[in-house]
Amino acid sequence: MNSFNRTLLAAGAVLILGSVAAQARPSLYTMSCSQAQAFVQKQGSVVANTGPMTYERFVSDGKYCDRSQRAVSAYVKTRDNGQCRIDYRCAGRPRDTNGR
Repeated sequence: MNSFNRTLLAAGAVLILGSVAAQARPSLYTMSCSQAQAFVQKQGSVVANTGPMTYERFVSDGKYCDRSQRAVSAYVKTRDNGQCRIDYRCAGRPRDTNGR
């Protein structure tokens, strides 16, 4: 096999693996609100699709956030609820008045 064919084969493998990884993300918008809530609770921390072309990371507890972040309430559109509260997402901490 020449180097061109190997390069082409490698590029194809990367494309296939990339599409498999994208498909592996759960889609919260296709779940019921209770299913989405239970899923995030069970996983603890999960990156999930929030729409056909969007995704976000959700956590069940602030312990999954970086030290520079805090847990804030997260709401997503699910199959049966336009504003389903599914625990939290991590957000940057606000700076204090001294700029820290």
